[in-house]
Amino acid sequence: MKRAIILALGLLASACGRTAGAPAPASAAHTLHSEQDVVTQSVLPLAELLEAEGFTLDPNIDRGFLAPASRVTREVTIAPHTCLAMAAVATPSIADLDAGLYAADGSVLAEDDASDARPVVRICTGQQPVTAYLALFAFQGTGSYAIARLTRPAKPSDEMLGSDEAVGSAPFLELVRGLRRRGYHDDGPTTDLPLVAGSALRIANKVAAGQCYTVVADGEQLRVRLLDEDGRELALGIGEQGPAAFQYCASRSAELTLEVSGQGAARAAHLLRLRASQTAVGGARAVWLGEPSVGGAESAPEASKHDSCAGTEQPIAAEARLTQGKVLELPLPAASSKCELIEATLHEGLSRVTLRVESAQGVVLGEREILRGSSGLYVCDAGQARRISALGRAGFGALTLVRHACAY
Repeated sequence: MKRAIILALGLLASACGRTAGAPAPASAAHTLHSEQDVVTQSVLPLAELLEAEGFTLDPNIDRGFLAPASRVTREVTIAPHTCLAMAAVATPSIADLDAGLYAADGSVLAEDDASDARPVVRICTGQQPVTAYLALFAFQGTGSYAIARLTRPAKPSDEMLGSDEAVGSAPFLELVRGLRRRGYHDDGPTTDLPLVAGSALRIANKVAAGQCYTVVADGEQLRVRLLDEDGRELALGIGEQGPAAFQYCASRSAELTLEVSGQGAARAAHLLRLRASQTAVGGARAVWLGEPSVGGAESAPEASKHDSCAGTEQPIAAEARLTQGKVLELPLPAASSKCELIEATLHEGLSRVTLRVESAQGVVLGEREILRGSSGLYVCDAGQARRISALGRAGFGALTLVRHACAY
């Protein structure tokens, strides 16, 4: 924060040093009605990229402050036949800022939860105006933020929320739009499937080597699975409050089986299959939705310390449900040893999780990105009560957490 204040004062001093009659060049859309500050100036280049797509910037930049793991909400009203883009930027002290647009019933309209502090969410309306709620979440760090709002008239090619041409719930449509933007193409038409309670519908599903596939099912409490020739599960997607979806990248061509079932009173599913080449979306290690995979460096001591962690395994959470964008927070009681290893296992369908341990005062003791399978986070100061949090970054599935005491 001190750095931001110093930079802001520097900008003001520079502005005062200009000679009269030589104002700084600025477009009318970018005129600010208050003192310039660093975070506000940082959001303007991001807004300019959207202006190049035909959006018009609202000159009123919304600003505020976020404490660690805190959230702010803003109500927005979108006129009929209008596309809205909300772009946010945070100070460098916030390393990870997530944004989402939600309907009044809590359903997701649009999300950007990439591992950065520059989220952008978009939505287009149909014949009716839409009232939505923009939520910003500081997953990592503390500092200031700025939000730019931009709009443009909807085009006939836009998939409008609530239009007759765009069939499916708002979260389903936004998920499909995101996949298409990342290089996926429809692998056949959208299909409406009848479901029978307590029974799974199975469909033959061919896959080709070198291709990545995504299956998205829209409905109520759906489950989608991909099975190999022997009936073993290759991928799983569970939709509790939104679409059920999974991604699978094929290393060989095969005749697989797609299974769709309803967990509640669901009697139908709206199903779409999409595909893309592995080279286009990052290959078999790509994060769900085709975002390039990046390995997370451990902020705790080096991994070689893990050899000393042979203490008795103690459970923390057994197959806790976790979906993309959701946070699981649990108390972590003091351990008998000074250091311990927290081991996380991502079950089928969940492909990326950020694991963090904090002290009671909010000090981060350790953090790690878990990419599929199992991995551990080594932390010390285990003799005090702490808390552990897991943020679902990609996929839908379950997470198991256990702890091992370490000798050093």
